[in-house]
Amino acid sequence: MEIDEVLLNKLKKRFEEIKGQRIEEARKLGIYSMVATVTEELGSTFAVKHGDLHVFPPMTWEEFRRVKPTDYELYMLYDDYGHNIDVWYKGRKVFRANLGDVTLYIPGEWVEELKKLYAVAKDAMRKRWLKRELEALKKEAEKWGLTLKDLGIDEVV
Repeated sequence: MEIDEVLLNKLKKRFEEIKGQRIEEARKLGIYSMVATVTEELGSTFAVKHGDLHVFPPMTWEEFRRVKPTDYELYMLYDDYGHNIDVWYKGRKVFRANLGDVTLYIPGEWVEELKKLYAVAKDAMRKRWLKRELEALKKEAEKWGLTLKDLGIDEVV
């Protein structure tokens, strides 16, 4: 097939359409938020010059400096200062956000894995929130000379 300007322009137009659809799909799915939550809740956090770097899977700083994203089946990196995210799946970069804007999204089975991890991360966040709220309630109740038992609970697990 011979390429001319008309065909090239059609190809470029189709590419931009697909790219736009993928960006919209990534936004609707909340990929950015899911990755940020998973890396913050289930990964490792490293304080750097500006903000924190969050990486999943969890690892030490030494491992982080030594490994390559392609060493893992699923590897996610979130820079909370620059709002940058990179996700690799089976050696291929499948998602990128720069300054919070989606610049790459390749749909695939990795999204289902991310959703499962996100559910675990949300549960961890919820449990941590409940614990903080309970501690605040206990503190406030103590000011009033009350215990959790006085409020109707013998023990909290």
